[in-house]
Amino acid sequence: MGISTIYLAAALHDMGGGKLIGTELEASKAARARANLEAAGLADLVDIRVGDARGNARRCRP
Repeated sequence: MGISTIYLAAALHDMGGGKLIGTELEASKAARARANLEAAGLADLVDIRVGDARGNARRCRP
């Protein structure tokens, strides 16, 4: 989760909302990403899931 997440969340904001779901294996990196999103005023648009992307993807299935 990096600067591209902020750009994608900003685009969602500009388009009227939505939800961006991202995954990060390391909890410390996820915490930094959340802090950056808070600072940008975009945290409400992003759901950062900590853990292996494969496991997180399985939990997203309908």
